[in-house]
Amino acid sequence: GLESGLESGLESGLESETARNVLLALADAPLGRAGIAQKLGHERVSGAINRAIKELLAKGLIEYTLTEKPNSRIQKYRLVPGK
Repeated sequence: GLESGLESGLESGLESETARNVLLALADAPLGRAGIAQKLGHERVSGAINRAIKELLAKGLIEYTLTEKPNSRIQKYRLVPGK
């Protein structure tokens, strides 16, 4: 379930603390970049958050909610189920 996905993500040596925090932020519900930044206590979306999102997408730990519009301004990210 979700727990194991989070744990394997947290253990798979994510490069940054930020990436781990992004995963935890998304544990409750999908969020957009601004929502992620808010949950992490950042005032705006930082380079670190953008890098973390890229890394998590590349590792297949999170996915777009709007798969056909990766650059949509209403794009959100969610944990990949069953990872």
